[in-house]
Amino acid sequence: MPAHPLVEVADGVHVATSAVYATTSTVVVGGDGSCLVVDPGVTAREVADLSAAVRAHGWRPVAVWSTHDHWDHALDGHGLRDLPRWAAWVQQPDWVGAARAARDGDDELAAYVRAHPGQRGADLVHAPPMPPPLTDDAPAPGTGWALLDWDGREVRVLTHAAHAAGHTALHVADAAVLLAGDLLSDVEIPLLDVDAADPVGDYTATLDRIDALDDVRVVVPGHGAVGDGPELARRLAADRRYLDRLVEVGAGADDPRLTAPWLTHAHHRQAAATRA
Repeated sequence: MPAHPLVEVADGVHVATSAVYATTSTVVVGGDGSCLVVDPGVTAREVADLSAAVRAHGWRPVAVWSTHDHWDHALDGHGLRDLPRWAAWVQQPDWVGAARAARDGDDELAAYVRAHPGQRGADLVHAPPMPPPLTDDAPAPGTGWALLDWDGREVRVLTHAAHAAGHTALHVADAAVLLAGDLLSDVEIPLLDVDAADPVGDYTATLDRIDALDDVRVVVPGHGAVGDGPELARRLAADRRYLDRLVEVGAGADDPRLTAPWLTHAHHRQAAATRA
């Protein structure tokens, strides 16, 4: 029995939650058993358990999707390595070394590994990802939702710059499920790409495009708990409130999600970048 089993949160949408950062891995399964694996992680055992669960259900993975290029969303393992890896971000020449250093220097992962002998962080993707196949009428990145061109169920893709360049959110339309990547978390504040020209503007524009979706009954954040439609509305409001206060007065330190030292550090870095 896997340590963190898959839970079906909507018809054909299954989520496993890692012990590290409450990171979610999602499997979107079609009626014929074909499936898309999104953000597998975080430890080698968790990725192996996820792959084993997919095989045990008789599902047929078509590809693995990485929502963005941070190390904990670009992991690999047995049963997944030979699959196409789809992502909107472009792997830079120094990405592998930087991602490996970030993984190996991560305090939360290190603490978990120390407490669980024999565990280790999962492998990083072994080859650069490929752009996802989108229909010919796909809008320009950051301007709207594109349709994934594959034989599986209807999945719409928003490419945006909130949190990281080339980040994606996926809308499983027939299940009314939003796979948000590292947005809309109940346990993390909005984490900005502070090196971008307009990180707050990028983030708020993305929240607006998500808010404009007609039908979302389930939201799956990259880290934290799965929520329903009313919870999505609460998280949108919480993220906007945090960003508004960050811009207006460099405040936001009273956000109830600031419970870990690394999040407090990230908040102060963002406040400083906003003031600058």
